[in-house]
Amino acid sequence: MSLKLDEADLLIIALLRDEARLSLRDLGARVNLSAPAVAARLKRLEDAKIIEGYRAVISADKFALAFEALIFVKVIPADSERFIDEMKALPAVSSCLKITGDYSYMLTVSFPKIDALNHFVDKLNMMYGMTKTSIILNKEISLRSPFTLDTLRFKN
Repeated sequence: MSLKLDEADLLIIALLRDEARLSLRDLGARVNLSAPAVAARLKRLEDAKIIEGYRAVISADKFALAFEALIFVKVIPADSERFIDEMKALPAVSSCLKITGDYSYMLTVSFPKIDALNHFVDKLNMMYGMTKTSIILNKEISLRSPFTLDTLRFKN
């Protein structure tokens, strides 16, 4: 479904990307629309799969997950499906991206202790071969959907 987006749609998307719990009234105030008009636009954006869902961002600190890391893993094609299934089943894995270059996948993982991270990396090395690990020191930009007003204007 192709949907023509106007300035209000783009602004609603931008606002929700950064703060998905804004009320319809607050959204309406920021885009100069009534709450029912915003609700109708949201339904249209959701039906068109432009907005695919709303998520809670979980605090790693509250769960004592002190170590977050990026792990690059080289997986042979025959093992890819098994690897993805195993990563989906592990709560410590928050993302698994198929990438190009020297490695096949990039994982984002979180663990309470460095020993647990080391154990996980050792297990990956045993099961799949080559890995490279980088510990995340700080998230300068938190996880969010990629989006710019200019990008969406070009897609219409």
